[in-house]
Amino acid sequence: MDLIESSRRKAELIVRLAGTAAAANARAIAARAEDVALGDGRGAYDSATVRAVAPLAVLVEFAAPLLRIGGVLVAWKGQREAAEEDSGVRAAQRVGLELSRVIPVRPYPASLNRHLHVYVKTSPTPERFPRRPGVAAKRPLG
Repeated sequence: MDLIESSRRKAELIVRLAGTAAAANARAIAARAEDVALGDGRGAYDSATVRAVAPLAVLVEFAAPLLRIGGVLVAWKGQREAAEEDSGVRAAQRVGLELSRVIPVRPYPASLNRHLHVYVKTSPTPERFPRRPGVAAKRPLG
């Protein structure tokens, strides 16, 4: 299991936490997702999960190049917003993903408005993706 974290300091913390949890199959990669997808990470993963990173349109662009055909992105989000979801669907279509479903979740009793947005990779991601680091956030596809 690869845990991609762009901040080296946070990646180092992930390594310590994985060691404490005896998660022998976990490794932290201190790099941006875009950079991982330009190397051995392109099409290397069956699944990707993400929480509290960016709008859906950006998340699908980050994840799509990393996933194999049939791979799944699970994006943890808060309250549903129609405009963000529509933008995510449009971006997903451009990078080879399709929205499968949105699952309401309640991880603890006091939590409200938590949702898992599940996308499936249905076609290859065009070679022009990933774009340069930072471009997806500045100019989202959706």
